[in-house]
Amino acid sequence: MNPHTSDILTFIQFAKKGETSRKLRGLIEHIPLSDVMAWRDEDGLDLMHHVILGNNSELVAFLLQHNFFVRPHIPEVNPYSHLAALLGERALLQVLLQHRPDDYYPSKVLIRLPQSVIDSLAKNNKMNTSTVLNSTRLSGAGSTSSSSSSTSSSSSLPNNSTGNFYKTESLSELLKNLSNQATSPLDIASRAGHLQCVKIILNQCVLKKHSEDTLLDKSDYTLACIADSPLSLALLIYEQAPSREEWEGAVQVCLHYARPECLDLLLQQKRDTKQMFKGMNFYHVLYTYTSVQGASSYPKLAQTTEVLVKHGHKVGAKVPCRTYPMYSLLTHAFCFHDYSNTQYYIK
Repeated sequence: MNPHTSDILTFIQFAKKGETSRKLRGLIEHIPLSDVMAWRDEDGLDLMHHVILGNNSELVAFLLQHNFFVRPHIPEVNPYSHLAALLGERALLQVLLQHRPDDYYPSKVLIRLPQSVIDSLAKNNKMNTSTVLNSTRLSGAGSTSSSSSSTSSSSSLPNNSTGNFYKTESLSELLKNLSNQATSPLDIASRAGHLQCVKIILNQCVLKKHSEDTLLDKSDYTLACIADSPLSLALLIYEQAPSREEWEGAVQVCLHYARPECLDLLLQQKRDTKQMFKGMNFYHVLYTYTSVQGASSYPKLAQTTEVLVKHGHKVGAKVPCRTYPMYSLLTHAFCFHDYSNTQYYIK
């Protein structure tokens, strides 16, 4: 038994009452770091889990600033930032990602909350409900996608398919559906419908990760497309439609990076595209810029092409000259720097 259990439990008790580190630091500073990190309750939750569940962002910051639970430490269950995203605690998530930025990436560590915690959340009305969003997803595409998900090729889709509506999930549904596949905080926050958490992740992690990219627009809509997170994009659009500038910036990213699901969501808004790219057809933009972005964009070329066809973009576009879709496709079809990716242009 951990000899410091009594002090740790007292710390947890007061942390959940909102006490600050100024009052509680004496309870923990004398305990060896290894003993604090090793402590678990009967449900396998550690000290950081309890402070997160108590929604005490000030104490979370205190623990991290004093090297408790910093990377490379990863808990056996319930990754910290994933848990904060699941609970919809914006301030907690912001602090955690500031001190543990690599938590942004998908983790195979399971989310497994004890029944006592679930009951407590239900009692405090924190069991969010599911919401059907106004956008449909591509048939055959996964219900979610995240920034660091696999870049393997998606299956070919029927041209006229509209798929199912995007929807958020209640906490009970989400806990039931989470499997052992890699899941990111952005994926969890989007699925739970926690819009403010989604925005924190996009602006704190995605924007920083792509800080050197030349972006026409840096709105949340564009960042969701860069992150290849169609559900977060659907959630953002559901809350508020993008402005013309935001919409065009997001469309540009979808074409440059080959983001078929996000592009489909944006084109569902039926906005005029004739003046974009100085009248250049979207196929030319897609085939030209995906060759610049590298191997990660190639596998989704065929699916992105199908999205353009589905939304009425003519494959026989003749204006402006020298940008015929087939000509552009053949011009960029041979990836001399990475010949294996040529297959995606001729698929």
